[in-house]
Amino acid sequence: MKDLLYNKLIQYSKSGIYPFCMPGHKRNFKVPGIENPYDIDITEVDGFDNLHDPSGILLEIEKRIASIYNVPYAFLSVNGSSAGILASISAVPKGGALCVARNCHKSVFDGVSISGRKVYYTYPEEIVPDSMIFGGVSAANVERYLKRHSNIKAVVITSPTYEGFLSDVKKIADTAHKYGALLIVDEAHGAHMPYHDEFPVSALYLGADIVVQSLHKTLPSLNQTALVFVNGDSELARRVQRALSFFTTTSPSYGLLASIEYCVEWCVENEKEFDEYVKNLSSFRERCSQLQAVQLLGRELIGEYHIFDMDPSKLAFLCNDIPGTDMRRYLLHEHKLEMEAAGPVHVLGMTSVMDTEEGFQRLFKGLADAAKIQSYPKEPRYYEDKQLERIALLNLGKAGRVYKDFIYLYPPGCPILAPGEVFTKEIKEKIMGYIDQGLEVIEWERFTF
Repeated sequence: MKDLLYNKLIQYSKSGIYPFCMPGHKRNFKVPGIENPYDIDITEVDGFDNLHDPSGILLEIEKRIASIYNVPYAFLSVNGSSAGILASISAVPKGGALCVARNCHKSVFDGVSISGRKVYYTYPEEIVPDSMIFGGVSAANVERYLKRHSNIKAVVITSPTYEGFLSDVKKIADTAHKYGALLIVDEAHGAHMPYHDEFPVSALYLGADIVVQSLHKTLPSLNQTALVFVNGDSELARRVQRALSFFTTTSPSYGLLASIEYCVEWCVENEKEFDEYVKNLSSFRERCSQLQAVQLLGRELIGEYHIFDMDPSKLAFLCNDIPGTDMRRYLLHEHKLEMEAAGPVHVLGMTSVMDTEEGFQRLFKGLADAAKIQSYPKEPRYYEDKQLERIALLNLGKAGRVYKDFIYLYPPGCPILAPGEVFTKEIKEKIMGYIDQGLEVIEWERFTF
């Protein structure tokens, strides 16, 4: 029994590791009266409605949330933002092509694959070469595609990005609507933004037609909880709702549904908690100017790389002297700080309203102490066997051929190579470098369906 996942999770929860990563509840959010999740784990018994055709309590929750956010329609998702994205793309009128930002999450590309739609990519700039850290989407580039291709019926962008950079959503929305296209915004990493004026304005209020948010990423809600908002007529809302049903289990967790409701109500009722959170963030960012080992990216990038705004809750640190993967291992093993992600040149921390002042102090101390190291010993790779298999597969790849599926880094799941793109020698070298850094590269082409 000692090897059960449950036991491993309990051990991890008692390890003293502080999470600068998802989920946003940071493992310290207590719901009064709920000690045993099995107590509230039910299915669609009498009086508890049906998520696939809500007409009772679940419909009332959706209406309440729509009212709180001041949008026409809100839908609950217990399959995360990924299901919301898949549903949003499926809801685009039949035969409509898509203009997609190339830095979107894998769920966007999965949605394209499932629906068999024609897609045109618009390419945001990388802030640092080969970092997979991207800036914003250019509205001018979007308009060029819409002018050339009248079959485009929706534009899909990610704003904010994994690292917290936002595009000019209003300008992109106005541009899309000018040409009769919808704007779908993956705002999975921006669920917290409506709850304080110090955060950027949500796409909900900037003209986006469909907005998908992951509550669990930056708010105190359980993993897999998300919301799908529709700023449109009842026909579009019904299409989204019907499509969401396709990608949702027929046995939804009522514990997750309750978590969505409780999270939103808690956020509405705890404005002072967000004030304290913003205060801690501001203080931490000011102190970070003293650090020698890293540089914290911030608002100085607004206006560059088509970045319209920046979410201060995301802590993207460029590492000065050691790889980001080394920094991540150092912070975990020497300071018990679990970071969200790392790349060749950076390490990323995710914060939420549940973070504590003590947590920020621990992170600052860890980063300050990192100035004393030049590298950190590599450990046996967690994905060793799989990575070796990847290397063998990639060595078989012939430079110059058109790739049929995806190669992507995880997290966050933004493709390095997508179907229809050419597998070049430069891309191969980049991928080999990622693997050598200890990053997980996922390669799918050997599978056929």
